[in-house]
Amino acid sequence: MDVSWTDASGREHHNHYQIPNANQCISCHGQDGKFVPLGPTAANLNRRYAATDEQDQLTAWAAHGHLTGIPSVQSRPELPRYDDPHSGTVAARARAWMDVNCAHCHNPLGSARTSGLDLRITQSDPARYGVYKSPVAAGSGSGGRRYDIVPGKPDESILMFRLESEEPGARMPNLARNLIHQESNDLIREWILQMQDPQSAAGD
Repeated sequence: MDVSWTDASGREHHNHYQIPNANQCISCHGQDGKFVPLGPTAANLNRRYAATDEQDQLTAWAAHGHLTGIPSVQSRPELPRYDDPHSGTVAARARAWMDVNCAHCHNPLGSARTSGLDLRITQSDPARYGVYKSPVAAGSGSGGRRYDIVPGKPDESILMFRLESEEPGARMPNLARNLIHQESNDLIREWILQMQDPQSAAGD
């Protein structure tokens, strides 16, 4: 399917998008044996309501009868926006981007659970979200690199290699992607560059 769009800077883009078949869809939409939607979480949808800019989106949708059972304002989670430096630190925005775009597979119940890589923003153990974690069975997808994330060294990190790759056997996500999202890749690269090396800290 041919699609076109204009980005925030006014540039027009074109892409021939390959729609996954039903068997391929379950590889990302499958969670603990169930078929679930991706993306519409309270944390991801909790932002200013574009129509009026006077209230948050969840409250507005609930008021219009589009949503029920939303969390209270006091307990409502909110993710930083990857492209808004005012919404969080580089690390927070990078982790939020991976939570939205990667964690539906890379979590303890997702289809990529056997990789041992947990990219949910709630995962606080650096080893679990990739720091000095060896791949389980990446094969050519590792790009010859040893660890998912090497602090301070994005060009030695498998995560960076897979996000930047266009090869079907290496790219992530491996389905329904034939473009490289440079803006988010720049953010992930900056996050890894800024990351403190726990091995160095332990030796201080």
